[in-house]
Amino acid sequence: MPVYLFTIHGYRTWMPDHPDGYTRKNEGVFAPDDAMNESYARRSAFDEIRFDVMRQKTVVDACIEFCQTISARLYYGVCVDTHVHPLVGWTDDREWGRIHDRLKSVIALKLARSEGVKDRRWLASGRSGERVETSEHFGHLMTVYLPDHVGYTYFDPKAMEDARAHARGS
Repeated sequence: MPVYLFTIHGYRTWMPDHPDGYTRKNEGVFAPDDAMNESYARRSAFDEIRFDVMRQKTVVDACIEFCQTISARLYYGVCVDTHVHPLVGWTDDREWGRIHDRLKSVIALKLARSEGVKDRRWLASGRSGERVETSEHFGHLMTVYLPDHVGYTYFDPKAMEDARAHARGS
């Protein structure tokens, strides 16, 4: 069963002036760049999107509903002010990028509907998905990495119980 950790950013929340640098599609990671940041800002059609508590709930609820609709499993979903991390698994050979893109579309649609806003960019472009290959990696994500994110959270209780038991060596 493929399991992926997706990262989906709000529109303009990771700009070229970010202290950790920034990415450009198909080009890699670059050091912070104030001039490039100004260029991006001038070309941006909309203001930055931050996820307040209500938006965080909308985003995580969209992840839950999406996974139920496509017969996938949402192990963990956490949304902070700049991004969401859904940890998603499925049992067939669907390509991760298609699932990621459909999930992004659903999140954007749910945000637009919840706020009654059309023709607005909600999410950053691009894809970010990391395949979870080992039970150790899965356990780390479930018990350390994702819980360290402070925001609206959902987790599958059975998956959390399994991850904690594995971490204890049970």
